[in-house]
Amino acid sequence: MDPGGLIQTCLLVSIGASVLSGNPIGTSTINCNGGGNQRVGAVDEGYTGDVELVNGITPGQSVKLVPYFFPSHLEFLELSFTLGETTATVRTKKPLDAEALEDADLLLHYSVMCDGNADEGVIKHNNTRTLKVNDLNDNGPVFSKKLYSVTVSEIHPVDTEVVRVNAVDGDSTSANNRVTYSTVPSSDYFSFNNFGAFILTRRLNYNLVQNFSFVVTAEDKWGLVDTANVQINVEDFDNLNPYFSHNQYQAYIQENEASSIDNMQPEPIKAQDGDTGIDMTITYSIRAVSPEKYRITLTSPTLEFSL
Repeated sequence: MDPGGLIQTCLLVSIGASVLSGNPIGTSTINCNGGGNQRVGAVDEGYTGDVELVNGITPGQSVKLVPYFFPSHLEFLELSFTLGETTATVRTKKPLDAEALEDADLLLHYSVMCDGNADEGVIKHNNTRTLKVNDLNDNGPVFSKKLYSVTVSEIHPVDTEVVRVNAVDGDSTSANNRVTYSTVPSSDYFSFNNFGAFILTRRLNYNLVQNFSFVVTAEDKWGLVDTANVQINVEDFDNLNPYFSHNQYQAYIQENEASSIDNMQPEPIKAQDGDTGIDMTITYSIRAVSPEKYRITLTSPTLEFSL
């Protein structure tokens, strides 16, 4: 008691917190007399936690988790059970993945086996289960290559394919893995379709354009994208004739003199190949001489006259 006659009290408050795990997706009663089959329910991929609460286990009855059709499916699950208990829980070992279940139509298969009574011999019965795992858009398109580079002849046929890109979306369902393509910049020489193919639309000319560069985007329905670069190199083809820079060349030589011409105007005679991307050897010849009494010998690229 304090000097003022008041009683001082102390109140101790205890606060506790608990975290409740989510309810299992499904609940069942096991049939150890003949087995059974049950669909547990459906859940989105990525789920972790309790999958099924199994009731009705006779005390002394042993149960275990075994494969059903697809042994690899058990990598996602484990069974929590202690002999003598009347319930068991099937729970995930890692997040459920729809892409890993594509071969099973996105159904996770497993079985809870009655493994016999420890005191009365072993009678094994399977209680098979399937769990539908919904595909989510957790994957985006991915190109098989980041750079597609091709070389095409300038005489490549118009309206035929030059190169094709390919991107794959890892999601399981068509709603999530359908890919559409687009490309920049636009081109007068190529069209681009939604199969990822570049189609030549006009004849190429090496002398005008030697290469083309594009950026291609693959996009799924939900906006996830990937990009790749496309390089199309044009290869020259020997389809153009050599040409002279001038239509007429002139030179003067003294009468009765046989010698090389070294004063050719407007410049020494020299031809160029019209195909600028091919290093072809040019040969020269004289088709006619007038007056015919003169004989002209030609040593490329110098003309020598002799009477």
